[in-house]
Amino acid sequence: MKAIQHISLLFIGVICSAFATNNSLVGSWQLVKIFDVKNEMESFRPVNYSSEQLTFQFEDNGSRGMLSGYTISNKVTGKYTLSDSTITVTQIGGTKIVENGWGSEIWSQLKEMESFHFKNDSLIISTQNHEMELYFISSHLSK
Repeated sequence: MKAIQHISLLFIGVICSAFATNNSLVGSWQLVKIFDVKNEMESFRPVNYSSEQLTFQFEDNGSRGMLSGYTISNKVTGKYTLSDSTITVTQIGGTKIVENGWGSEIWSQLKEMESFHFKNDSLIISTQNHEMELYFISSHLSK
């Protein structure tokens, strides 16, 4: 049964990757890993988070876009611009409930997003000075 699930996930990943382009982040992306490049430490998404938590919708036309989604406790909205593989967050906001763990970390990282690339079925966004890498998978893969 697990082999069938893995094959299904791989197939969905190939399909989702086919729609992703280097000039667009369009889709629903779930944060699954934070990698601290400087200290070479990775932190994986806790299993007790719901599928809605740490999932972000990106909608853009290849140059300007809007993001929305949820941290652990808050709704997030924002705007961004794209140029080649560079992302610049021009506005970020949301509800302001006190956060712990990944919820508190993600706010500053969303503000500092700087570049992105796709690898297999993952979207990888680097923060300013490439200090952190945020790893996302299509939220369709997590279901």
